[in-house]
Amino acid sequence: MKHMSTLRTDRVACGDAGEMDLHIWTPDAPPKAAILLIQEIFGVGAYIRSVAERLADAGYLVGAPDVFWRFAPNWAAGHDQEGLTASLEKVGQLDFPAAVGDLGAALAHVGGQPGIEK
Repeated sequence: MKHMSTLRTDRVACGDAGEMDLHIWTPDAPPKAAILLIQEIFGVGAYIRSVAERLADAGYLVGAPDVFWRFAPNWAAGHDQEGLTASLEKVGQLDFPAAVGDLGAALAHVGGQPGIEK
């Protein structure tokens, strides 16, 4: 029997900067655990979404934050030369300390979901 998951997008407060999108896949049964799936430079695109869906179908609650939200909300690029070039430009804009703080907020949000033990 193939498991199914549901996808929703939550908004996570990131201090005075605003709110980041956090895409959450929830398994159809109580989750085994939660996973914070961090995008690669291409954003939360087709590849990250397919990985998240497979993990959720295996029974995990998965959160994939939009790491580039501060300067390129919902960025997603193809896995080709054009996408690589554009994505490398985006990485150059990333404020790494702020991104780490954002990931901490995303992790706290995922950890606070129903069925996830603290």
